[in-house]
Parts: sequence; structure tokens; C-alpha cells
Amino acid sequence: MASMRMGKSTADYLIKNGLSHDNITVKGYGKSGIINKACKRVEILLTEITEDQSTTASIPETKNTGNILWLDDHPENNQKVIENFRYHKIRVDAVSTNMKAIDLISKNNYDFFIIDIARDNNEISVKDKNRAGLELIINWQDFLYSSIGENNDKAKIIIYSPSEIIKKYQSELLENEVKHFYSDFDELENYIFTTLKYKELKK
Repeated sequence: MASMRMGKSTADYLIKNGLSHDNITVKGYGKSGIINKACKRVEILLTEITEDQSTTASIPETKNTGNILWLDDHPENNQKVIENFRYHKIRVDAVSTNMKAIDLISKNNYDFFIIDIARDNNEISVKDKNRAGLELIINWQDFLYSSIGENNDKAKIIIYSPSEIIKKYQSELLENEVKHFYSDFDELENYIFTTLKYKELKK
């Protein structure tokens, strides 16, 4: 027989290692349904942290090895590498618009800010969605470098976009002090792990 005590112990372990208690549900099942004592099995349900949750909360006091803010209107395309970062206790907050990124930067300190240049969503604050990421860097440059660069000497602004888009805007980005460009997940991971001095942890 399993027990709710076992399930709760597992949940406590997950919370201790950085998972929010708001995203864990422990349920015990008997022959006739959910019960709270000895039971046939225990299920621990993990719910996905939504973007709205990440944009309203500050970074908790956990033993993270690093913190990343990733701005991309299609975060599902980056899920594998995001999961790998989180596996190595690197927190990743994923947002899809410039304004949501600004909101989180105003509340938290990040080691890295990863930006996708082109978007296909409709952002009110963006004049040209094909260069939305560049607009953020140009229009909010002082804020970005004071909030990220000066407060944390490990901080880096990184462009992650297809190579043809990087090539198109690279000279303008360099003029605005952006020096890190990637279009390959492995290269991006290597840079992050090396900079954080956790290269040996990479899978």
C-alpha cells in the first residue's frame, strides 16, 4: 500500500529543488476514488508554469546556478533547451512580447537575456514586427544595460534567431553593443554553460 505521506515527501523534495508548490498536486487513490490515507497508488501531478505566472512573480530564493529571460513569440520551439537549462538549475522565464520582458527585467536580476529578432505576433509597442527584438534593444538600451549589465557582470544580451535574420541586422546590433549571436541550440548552450562555469554539467 502506498501512502499520502510518501507522496507529500516527494512533493516536498520537488519544492526544495526549485519547483513551485503552486504547480504540484498530490492525490491518493483507493478503490472508489480519491482518499487521504493509505491508498492503492499516489499520483503527483505537475502543471506547467504559465507565462502569466512567470511575469507576476519575482525570482525566489533558490539555489539556481543562473537566471535567463528568454524573449520569443514561439517558446515552444525552444522547449528542449529550456528544459535542459532547468535540469541544471538554471531558471528560465519565457515571455513573448517586449513589454512583458521589460516588466520582468524591472523586477528581477538575470544573467542572460535571450532575444529573438523577428516576431509574427501583434505587439502594440512594436512598429515593425520583423525587427521587434532590435527595437527593444534600441529603444530601451539604457534600461537594459543598467538593469542587466551593471548590476550583474555575468549578464549578456544574446540574439537567438535564424542565421539569415542575424546577418541582415548584425551590423546594427553591433552598433548597439550586442556581441553575442546564435542560431544553433548547441552553440547557445555551450556559451551559457561556459560563461556560468558549469560546462561540465552539459548533457
